[in-house]
Amino acid sequence: MTALTVVTGDDLNLPITLKKNSETFEIASGATITAALVSANRFPKKLGTAVTVDKDVVGTDLTASKIILQFNAAETATWPEGDWRFEIEVDDGGKLSWFYPVTVLKGSV
Repeated sequence: MTALTVVTGDDLNLPITLKKNSETFEIASGATITAALVSANRFPKKLGTAVTVDKDVVGTDLTASKIILQFNAAETATWPEGDWRFEIEVDDGGKLSWFYPVTVLKGSV
C-alpha cells in the first residue's frame, strides 16, 4: 500500500475505502468511526487528537465502506514530520481497526 502524503497546517479531507478480506462491506449507520495519527511501529502511540468521522460528509458511502477522514489545519499543524499511520476504528457493537501508512511533510507556505 502506498503511503498517503499529508502536509502540516493543511485541512485534510481524505476518502478511504475500508475492506474486509479485500472486499468492501456495509458499515452500520449507527457505528462510531474514529481515526487518529499513530506511530508506525508495533506499539502504536497516538500522535494527535482522535477525531470522530462524520458519516454525513459528501462522498461518504457506508454501504460501500467508504469514509472521509477530516482533520482541520489546526490539528494537522501539530503533527510531527515522518512516516506514520492512520488508525481507523469502526465500532458497531464490536470494534475493528485498519491502519493506513501516511507520510507527514512540514508545510512551508
